Amino acid sequence: MIQYSQLFLSWNSSSYDFFLTKKSGVEALVKGKFLLFAFISVLCFLLTLPYVYFDSAILLIHLAGLCFNIGVTMPMLALLASWKPKPMDINKGAMFNYEGVGIMQFMMIIPIGVTPYLIYFPFVLFGAGQVAGLWAVTAVGLLGILLLPLSTRAFSQYLWKNRYSISASFRQEL
Repeated sequence: MIQYSQLFLSWNSSSYDFFLTKKSGVEALVKGKFLLFAFISVLCFLLTLPYVYFDSAILLIHLAGLCFNIGVTMPMLALLASWKPKPMDINKGAMFNYEGVGIMQFMMIIPIGVTPYLIYFPFVLFGAGQVAGLWAVTAVGLLGILLLPLSTRAFSQYLWKNRYSISASFRQEL
């Protein structure tokens, strides 16, 4: 999910103007991408369920990761990826092709990697235990999932408001 979503808008750089023909087009793009990311996250969660055979605690770790990825990481990645996106030609070869990649793709790893630990570690450090920390990460993820329609709408409005600057960044020379 992270690999694809870090180039959230760059994948559609050649057809982004099509989505701008209607305001609902941008919202449909965002909802479609979020649905795809959620599907990939759930699929990965289901594929890793056999690891529960080795230790039942793995289920809680993966559940926390699933909820956090869908509820927090998806909107965070989408917002970060929409900051000065670069155009990308998906018809070119994939080998050593860095089109669409900018400094933001490397900077994204900091909030994505640090945020769950900022939620988890206070529970461990103050003696509540690892399970309490995992439930806290899960709760934050579930809260994000509940607020996903609101964040989707807000992000769609952000893209609509900044449509000209985003379109201009896609018209850069490849």
